[in-house]
Parts: sequence; C-alpha cells; structure tokens
Amino acid sequence: MLTEAEVQAMARANILNALRETRGKVAGAGGAAILLGIPATTLYSRMAKLAIREAEWTVPGG
Repeated sequence: MLTEAEVQAMARANILNALRETRGKVAGAGGAAILLGIPATTLYSRMAKLAIREAEWTVPGG
C-alpha cells in the first residue's frame, strides 16, 4: 500500500517523464497529455498542483 505522498511522488515523476519524452510539449499531437491519456487542461492543473516547473524537464543546453 502506498501513502498519499508516495502516490503524489509517482504521479509527479510520471508527468515529468512524459514531458521529457515530448520535449515539453503538453497539448496537441505528440504532447504529454495524449501520452498520459488525459485532457491537456487536466495535465496543466496537475502540473500546477504538483508545482512542476519547466526547469525540471529541460536539459541545459539541450
């Protein structure tokens, strides 16, 4: 059984992985929302709730 904190950490990591894979594209064809199977508005809301910032999925100089 996972604690709520563990569930949130897993959700955060999953979103970050999707954003890295799509090079930060959230919505539209090839976006993280489609990869995750959720509406883009839901993804934006979850990103805000989990305090996910662009610096976390981008690679400096990449």
